[in-house]
Amino acid sequence: MADAAKEQVTEKAAVGSVNLADLASKAEDQGQIMEVRHPGTGEVLRFDDGRPYTITLVGKDSDRFIELQRKIQDRRAQAMMRSRQPLLAIMSEKDEIDLLVNSTLSWDVMFGDNGSSKATAENYRRAYSSTRWLRRQVDEFIGNAANFFKAT
Repeated sequence: MADAAKEQVTEKAAVGSVNLADLASKAEDQGQIMEVRHPGTGEVLRFDDGRPYTITLVGKDSDRFIELQRKIQDRRAQAMMRSRQPLLAIMSEKDEIDLLVNSTLSWDVMFGDNGSSKATAENYRRAYSSTRWLRRQVDEFIGNAANFFKAT
């Protein structure tokens, strides 16, 4: 039993103390780069010159994400109170895409027939609307807080 207690103390010492104020910084507002991966193989997608396709994103705990999420929730509640009708799935999907577009700060990808894609909200919306696997990757990335905090 003494050995188990000793291991716990050693494990706690290895982790160290964390100042919660340091974790309260706006890390998720800064944006982090996600490398786009092939949905079947998991390999990073790359341009002909070797650089990876990337999307710079803020996290779900960012002020930017939360502000739009609150607006969407308020709009939904008001609409339901007025019409007494349930939320349609198509509206929910549109709102989810709006949140992803709002979370996208920039990208460096090739999307569509023209061989490149400018970093615009319209292009983000088109990509997330038509490419479900990309939408899922972005949603998973912004939902993982560890992507926005550096290990100490």
